[in-house]
Amino acid sequence: MGFSFSKKVAAKDASTTEAIQTTEASSNNSELQLNRPEVEALLVMIKESTFKGDQVEHVYNLVFKLQEYYKSLTD
Repeated sequence: MGFSFSKKVAAKDASTTEAIQTTEASSNNSELQLNRPEVEALLVMIKESTFKGDQVEHVYNLVFKLQEYYKSLTD
């Protein structure tokens, strides 16, 4: 996953650009479709990783969402 910029943005326009990118990311997320093996692979990678204390809550929330998505799949 990555992103690129086509031009530099002045500091005063940075918040506007950030808002646009957030909106675009939100609309792209609704199109994301993962199958069971892909979700399983992500969960295994997370399981085998180590995280620092400040990352634990974010990882927990991500895993919870992935598990709910995994349960909703009908393969």
